[in-house]
Amino acid sequence: MTEDYSKYYFLEKYLEDEVNINFHRNKVLTTKEFFSIVIWKSNRPKKQIAASIAKNANGNLTEGVKFLTNQLYTATNHETRMGILLDLDGIGLPMASAILTILYPNDFTIYDYRVAGELYKKVEKKPVDLTNIGDKQNRWKAYLQFVKDVRNWEGSESQSLRTKDQCLWGKSFHDQLEEDLESMFNGKRLDI
Repeated sequence: MTEDYSKYYFLEKYLEDEVNINFHRNKVLTTKEFFSIVIWKSNRPKKQIAASIAKNANGNLTEGVKFLTNQLYTATNHETRMGILLDLDGIGLPMASAILTILYPNDFTIYDYRVAGELYKKVEKKPVDLTNIGDKQNRWKAYLQFVKDVRNWEGSESQSLRTKDQCLWGKSFHDQLEEDLESMFNGKRLDI
């Protein structure tokens, strides 16, 4: 049977529909599945993340990913899961939250500057940069508040946490695009 490569074109759908199911069925991710999540969130840190995971497994990336993702599966709570990821070089809160959002979409949402900016725009509250909170326990508490705020955002109550996250990101992108077009991408107002 030939692999359906189009799933990589629709990467987010593949992650949400197939990788999530595989994780809960197999209690681990393959290296390809794990790095599909990493690259979906941000391509830049993949080399540093791979080196960190391999270092923890005597240079064997495949075994390192199996061990890491099994740790995520068997952890007794979400705070521990987040801590496991944050202990790796190259994984900050945005990446850790993206990985956990794919694996546990009802409990995690992606910490992203666009989402935070849009979320707190209406309440005129400057978003706290959770990436700069050094203490793990305080960062976890702040992240839980962020998840609660996303969950309580104005969309329909029936919308999933992931859908609300996507709507907030999309609204931020849309508004930024409108501003950029109005200024012709240089900060000057377009008077046509």
